[in-house]
Amino acid sequence: MPGPYTWKEKLITAKIETTYGTDITPTAVANAIKTMNGQITPVEGDEVTLDVDYPGLGAPEAALAGQHVSGSFDIALCGAGAAGTAPSWGVIMRMCGFGEVVTAGTDVTYTPIQTGQESASLYVTLKGAVHKCLGVRGKLTIKATAKNWMLATVNFKGLMVPVATASGTLPAATFAASNELLVSDANTDFTLDSYAAVMSEFTFDMGADPVGSFLVGAEGINLPDPVPVGSCSIRDPGVATKNFFALAGTKVPLSLIHGTSAGNIVQIGASAVQLGPKIGYAEVDRYRHLTVPLRFTRHASGPITITVK
Repeated sequence: MPGPYTWKEKLITAKIETTYGTDITPTAVANAIKTMNGQITPVEGDEVTLDVDYPGLGAPEAALAGQHVSGSFDIALCGAGAAGTAPSWGVIMRMCGFGEVVTAGTDVTYTPIQTGQESASLYVTLKGAVHKCLGVRGKLTIKATAKNWMLATVNFKGLMVPVATASGTLPAATFAASNELLVSDANTDFTLDSYAAVMSEFTFDMGADPVGSFLVGAEGINLPDPVPVGSCSIRDPGVATKNFFALAGTKVPLSLIHGTSAGNIVQIGASAVQLGPKIGYAEVDRYRHLTVPLRFTRHASGPITITVK
């Protein structure tokens, strides 16, 4: 039966492409992604007008150049249930410019790569319509806030395929087993320059928005070199205990470990995070906190590593 349909009735599936821009047909059974706040703009591009020099009133004709699709969604980051098993959201990391290395029985690591970046076929299936996006690449941001999930937000762009009709019911999806955990004292540890901090919020932004390139003979979505930045809010230990102001401008290690049981641990690590320089104050739950800007600078191990173990 035709609509009306509610906006929440949607399913996002994604699968890494073998050949860029060639549909690899993700399925609801094998490639469903457990997303929140999913959004899609089915038609994007640059409007070009044909404003003819001739008398008369009326809007000039127009065409849309560089047509593509864009969208976004959130994922609660958690382990895959067994150490050394890639999580269902691993495909999202790969299409956002991260390389995946699986060490069976131990862990799976994701580190930004400069060449050989992968792409995905991503379907947004609605009741009655399916938007197939090819050659999809995206930008990753992560936010870990106390009393909430550790969320990854993905803003993506892809090559547009004409919308297709779909069933009035969503396909039955199989979501990979997962155990999402709230960011809390029991589940999360945060250290900055090896200091175990009381943390209220941590953010990471890959800083590389996908760019559409639509040229004669070649169309695609590219990822420019990232400029990864972030911030954290930590309780001020006092300069006598740990003087973060004196560290402004220096590079220090950072570690955030979310989860305590093997198979459900997500660790964010960086070896050369430059602090500040504009470190400030904020009030959190009545206490004085430091707001610390972070720059994830170049390092032999990469600017950041996300490990699932």
